[in-house]
Amino acid sequence: MNKAIFLKLLALTLVIAMACILLCACDGNDTPKESESESESVQTPTSDVPTLVRDGEPQYAIIMPSKANAPIKSSINTFAKQLGALFNTTFSTFSHEMFAPEGSKMIYIGASQNEHMTSLLTGTSYCDTVIDVDADGNIYFGAWSPSAISFTTTQFLISIEDMIAKGDKDVTVTEALNRTSNDGSMLNAEIPTLNATEMPYIFSVRGESRNAYKAAYKSKNEQDWAAYCKMLEDAGFEKVQENRSADYAFAVYQKGEIMLTVDLFVKTEELIIIVDEGNDIVPLKPMSVEKKTEPKLISIGLEYTGALKGMCYILQASDRSFVIIDSGEGDAELLRRIYDYMKENIPEGEKPVIRAWFLSHAHGDHINGLNAFATSKYSSLVECHAVYSNNPIEKYQSAYENGEYSSRLSKIKASAKALGAEFVTAHTGQKYYFADIEISMLGTADDMLTSDFNDLDEVSLFFSADVNGKRLLFSGDSGAVYIGTYLLKRYTAATLKCDICQATSHGVNNTTANDYYKMAAPQLYLWPSDLSFYNRHTPNKYIQSDKNAEIHYSFEGTKVFTLT
Repeated sequence: MNKAIFLKLLALTLVIAMACILLCACDGNDTPKESESESESVQTPTSDVPTLVRDGEPQYAIIMPSKANAPIKSSINTFAKQLGALFNTTFSTFSHEMFAPEGSKMIYIGASQNEHMTSLLTGTSYCDTVIDVDADGNIYFGAWSPSAISFTTTQFLISIEDMIAKGDKDVTVTEALNRTSNDGSMLNAEIPTLNATEMPYIFSVRGESRNAYKAAYKSKNEQDWAAYCKMLEDAGFEKVQENRSADYAFAVYQKGEIMLTVDLFVKTEELIIIVDEGNDIVPLKPMSVEKKTEPKLISIGLEYTGALKGMCYILQASDRSFVIIDSGEGDAELLRRIYDYMKENIPEGEKPVIRAWFLSHAHGDHINGLNAFATSKYSSLVECHAVYSNNPIEKYQSAYENGEYSSRLSKIKASAKALGAEFVTAHTGQKYYFADIEISMLGTADDMLTSDFNDLDEVSLFFSADVNGKRLLFSGDSGAVYIGTYLLKRYTAATLKCDICQATSHGVNNTTANDYYKMAAPQLYLWPSDLSFYNRHTPNKYIQSDKNAEIHYSFEGTKVFTLT
């Protein structure tokens, strides 16, 4: 190319470039246009929200909470995969919008660290869902729990699938959201969150007989606990109970049929909220009692023909009413002993009054006695107010005994009904008053709601009974997992020091349990086993060597201890 031609082409290029600059600077009315960076900040009207996919390419990136736990991540990744399958493309997930491809719109899911999401979630219930789209076309699925996230995203997918089936290949976001339900509430009360920017770990239970959930926060103190209690009161909840010690602050609130327990564990800095819908009202306030006898503890003997192993204890209040703890295997001799003891310790012509029958967990050697009692001649001879337990629903029980477990739950509920008793779910943090017997729930299946219940022993009720200045501890069959993971981490001797201690899990030898016994430092051990069970297992050596305490084995026969 010669020099003249080159100069002509260069001049022409400069002219074209100048023209492009002038065109970009002005619109049709000669009004200067915004720069490219300014244009990006202008909000697009909601009616102009783009389609999810254009020319086979996704127009949105999916943003999950930066601190999402494994169930949250799994729920969101599943949604992304299913959304991509509907359009034969791939929607990518990111922990923050800064990592998303340039130019993408965002689908925010969960309690993301996002100002718009925070404003949406402020004041919502933990299991509510909030759906919104902003003026820029970004989509918001506000939800706290995996189940709520799954609910709202599934509804969105169903709407899209329906639109595609009807020939709408573009699928505008606005129309898809308009078809999606905005009500994912599990419970019938507005239960506020502690902080709309902080996502707790949430586990929910939905079933035919129970709707409940648990929200767990970490790194919390008593000020946080008090602040949340104030939020509940502002939302119309009534405080019906407050229990405090050096180890915890517990409060129970009620609004309509909703009962809510707020637990703060000081050592572990956990703040845990348990919500149960439709739970029966329990005696949460002290009772006025006319003293008619000295309170007593009765260890029901288990050494007789037909017994395998088990546990059954009876507390008698000073007004002569009773609280029963577990029920053994349930053969005829055991039933007779339970009834005869109660009958012999009340005035002639009166019925024994069982204010509460606690079932530590749903293994046969702890529940069969109740089932047999409810279908025996003794059923009509007593007055039973309530049966207390806390059992994982069938869905969360390990498969190795799932079928049998389901039938056990049905039986104990039927037994409560046959006795004319309420069936009540006991919760960690609650205190119950039965005449002058105070039962404090220190541990229940609530604590392990996020676990696979592959051993029912580990979800035994753990509670104290304070009677006439004496403290008794009952642990059912709690083992090394529960005691080591929860009990010893949450509580000190201020809570666990007692006068009488039930040897946990039938007194098996266990170093973790020994640490518990050292902290409890009782004067008397109740060792619940029959002789055959005792001889088949290694008896607990620490209990046997403890020179500061006596031992009563249930295979030694029924024995009465006056609590004075």
